[in-house]
Amino acid sequence: MMMPSCLRGTLLSFRPILAALYPHHGSWLDPKWRPLVRVACLHGTAKHSQYTETSWLSQRKMASHIVGYPRMGPKRELKFALESFWDGKSSAEDLEKVAADLRASIWKQMSEAGIKYIPSNTFSYYDQVLDTTAMLGAVPDRYSWTGGEIGYSTYFSMARGNATVPAMEMTKWFDTNYHFIVPELSPATKFSYASHKAVSEYKEAKALGVDTVPVLVGPVSYLLLSKAAKGVEKLFSLLSLLDSILPIYKEVVAELKAAGASWIQFDEPTLVKDLAAHELAAFSSAYAELESALSGLNVLTETYFADVPAESYKTLTSLSGVTAYGFDLVRGTKTLELIKSAGIPSGKYLFAGVVDGRNIWADDLAASLSTLQCLEAVVGKDKLVVSTSCSLMLSRKKLARLSRSKRSLTSMCSSTESLREMTWLSTLASNCLVLHLLPMDGCNPMDHVA
Repeated sequence: MMMPSCLRGTLLSFRPILAALYPHHGSWLDPKWRPLVRVACLHGTAKHSQYTETSWLSQRKMASHIVGYPRMGPKRELKFALESFWDGKSSAEDLEKVAADLRASIWKQMSEAGIKYIPSNTFSYYDQVLDTTAMLGAVPDRYSWTGGEIGYSTYFSMARGNATVPAMEMTKWFDTNYHFIVPELSPATKFSYASHKAVSEYKEAKALGVDTVPVLVGPVSYLLLSKAAKGVEKLFSLLSLLDSILPIYKEVVAELKAAGASWIQFDEPTLVKDLAAHELAAFSSAYAELESALSGLNVLTETYFADVPAESYKTLTSLSGVTAYGFDLVRGTKTLELIKSAGIPSGKYLFAGVVDGRNIWADDLAASLSTLQCLEAVVGKDKLVVSTSCSLMLSRKKLARLSRSKRSLTSMCSSTESLREMTWLSTLASNCLVLHLLPMDGCNPMDHVA
């Protein structure tokens, strides 16, 4: 009996996915696979005696999300544009043109890959913490900033220093090879809304037809990543500044809502640290204060790089106004068990970071699918979102394939390939056909074919 064209077409479209899952086997349309395909199709509505209409397969897809994306460009365009600007060989307009083109390209790639929750404001000329310092107007006095919108001169002086003053301290971004500029704060720091970058980039993406999720470094993590300015007494608590910065966060949120944003993402990576009780209390206090401003928005609080300790998990999942939680489930194996045992509050979204954002290797799709299936039982398919474990910026991936005769992928892939993996996972996790093609008892699916 001939395989119906609808099923054959579907399998052809899924061939690269299936080949990635099981690279050591031949054609997925080979007759020896038909008994297994027949079993997989039993969950559909029978249209043929042996096969089922499966045109629905490509239409169903679990929602997907990217924490962040590389910004330097495939040919390091931003690096060269920055160096040219710093050397005085190009203008601010030239730099902005390169940056705008890169952002447009990034958003287009994610949109075309079918990513539902596309981030904005993850692009930066230096780093996101420095961008937050600019947003809050937290400029140390030595840079002689006089107020208003922070320009390139002040911004890059904080990052790199200038002829008369040194740069701010730089330190590692958690346990990665990336660094960030450490905010210098004191009781005398005067905060003001001094950079509208988050709102501008949201509007920029929207003008291109891409609705994004604006990303902000969360207020508590920002303070916990800061340091006391030189000369400040040791008893000074950085968290005492929370009430001073929250009004600015409210302004940003209000502008984003007015611009049409329906989601907002707060990155709170310090929740993976072993925090003291008063530090955890600061999270509860901050989000309770922001709750009214966040009304009407879906709010994702994102964590990454490690397990979220049990007390932090309890705090996170009880934050006021938060409707979604993001976890690194690659390095956060204990977090996965915590989710399964403690659960997720009813009606909330779980952004499952199963695609490794730091690894140079291609994703283990079968392992990721297994994790997603476990989590589906916890939150339900409609509230489960497949995501990256952290920003893809942290992985310098390059694609390379072995010869066709070896019928295998190398383990290396690009950030573009990671987008493709996200698309595969979101589709696979939503369709019984390929789920039945996965190992059913730890064996290879070929073992089930007569």
